[in-house]
Amino acid sequence: MQRSFRGPPNTYCRETRNDHEQIPHHRRGRQGSDSTTKDLHTFFSALNGGRLIPATLLAEMRKPHPKSGGLFGRYGLGLYVQDTGPDCVGTLLNHNGSVGGYGSLMYGTPDGKKTLTASITSGDAAIDPAQAFPKALDKLVKDVFCGGKAAS
Repeated sequence: MQRSFRGPPNTYCRETRNDHEQIPHHRRGRQGSDSTTKDLHTFFSALNGGRLIPATLLAEMRKPHPKSGGLFGRYGLGLYVQDTGPDCVGTLLNHNGSVGGYGSLMYGTPDGKKTLTASITSGDAAIDPAQAFPKALDKLVKDVFCGGKAAS
């Protein structure tokens, strides 16, 4: 079965359904929503500033699982918690995501006063994103939250 439907402004999408595929790959992670980098910035600043959910729920989101860890920090309930050390901003909260060559970054201080959001695309770059991305991300976070100094 095929059907066309109106997607984001000025675009049309075609959806094919059969026994093996319900939604084309490029639409799987979006769940029908589109956000701009400014939308993400507004949301993440408000979330971290305590303007969206009660403080008890926000505290649960910020409490990382003791066995989690990785590039983005330790994972709580929807937020990664990263300790940047005393020479930087201390605790940094983040949540990043990607789908089909597009990615978004959201980083912020727990009070919501300093927030970094960015959109990235990999396109057909002749680089290995697995090698280049962690280095570029580390530099960006240091520049914004540590004044260019090394984070711990």
